Amino acid sequence: MAGVTARVWVTWDFVDGNDLPLAPVSDEQGRLRVGPLPAGWWLEVLPTGETGRMAVNSDWSDLGLYALAEGEVKQLPPLVLNPAGRKLTGRVLANDGQPLANALVLTTGDRSPEPRRIRTDADGRFELTGLRAMGDVGVVAISPDGTQAYGMPCDPDLHLDVELQLQPLSALAVTVVDADGAAVAGARVNLWSPEARYMSPLPGGVQVHADSVTDANGQCRIERLVPGLQYWVSAHAEGIRDYPSAEIVLLEPVQEVRLQLKRE
Repeated sequence: MAGVTARVWVTWDFVDGNDLPLAPVSDEQGRLRVGPLPAGWWLEVLPTGETGRMAVNSDWSDLGLYALAEGEVKQLPPLVLNPAGRKLTGRVLANDGQPLANALVLTTGDRSPEPRRIRTDADGRFELTGLRAMGDVGVVAISPDGTQAYGMPCDPDLHLDVELQLQPLSALAVTVVDADGAAVAGARVNLWSPEARYMSPLPGGVQVHADSVTDANGQCRIERLVPGLQYWVSAHAEGIRDYPSAEIVLLEPVQEVRLQLKRE
């Protein structure tokens, strides 16, 4: 496949690094030659963003970091691409189990970081095409009036026809305490869903990412959340170390979580 681009990441301490100012592109035979590369430095050759989203294997990244000797030529395994992407079909049902027309369906599995947004047809059905070629995609469905929603990760290779039954929006009640169990007022609480990256803002005030601050009782409440998704919630406060976090899946109308901070 011609015209495929790659990037070269070089590191000196296995943590910090930079991309080399190289722009290798594959030729008409799909061959790609990267170089010259610095000898003795730890590096990776990786597909660029668009190419990476088309890749159906992770052989390049699975190699990890490697260092080349002076004059060494390393043969990388073939990178297999699916330019058309994958397809996911499904149906959205209202909370009463009836097919829901004109529901908004979003996914983060496109070959672009921008979420795909489509509407269900008269039978509540939808079809998403051009999805990235490997891994799960996050799917969220929202009712036309913004009162019901549901989200879940889907693997288009396994979910031949996904069904999303919407639920009333959820809320998360957070309590933050210190090492002695006393309420922590003014703690900053952050909530985000790795399965719904880049989806904010959503219509009607529906949320998958949110920030809040605890009151005098060390409590805060985050409303209008999409049920079914995995979320990370963390708390931060002045003079506090070891910021705690919790991984939750919203399955209840109101779900509670308690975070305990440790003082310096």
